[in-house]
Amino acid sequence: MGDKYGDFLQALLADDLEAMNEYMNDVALATFSSFDTGKKPSKSEPERFYHGFVLGLIVEFSGRYVLTSNRESGFGRYDVMLEPLKAGGRRYDHGV
Repeated sequence: MGDKYGDFLQALLADDLEAMNEYMNDVALATFSSFDTGKKPSKSEPERFYHGFVLGLIVEFSGRYVLTSNRESGFGRYDVMLEPLKAGGRRYDHGV
């Protein structure tokens, strides 16, 4: 599965949802247990587990993107955001 991780990162950058989903399903089926994800999907703990899983997958981009999690935005809250960095590690200012 290690070689596929690079493919997952490329799929993320290319917005290839099908390839991303395939990789994430492969990892989940090969490694997750019901003790990880819980018995009742409506409980908050499985959401936290999956959220941590996604963060772990994309932390590789932390040198090229600002990675933020569970922040308020507009009228709600987003799960994960990747914002590209300028050369030199500075954030884009988005006109603000």
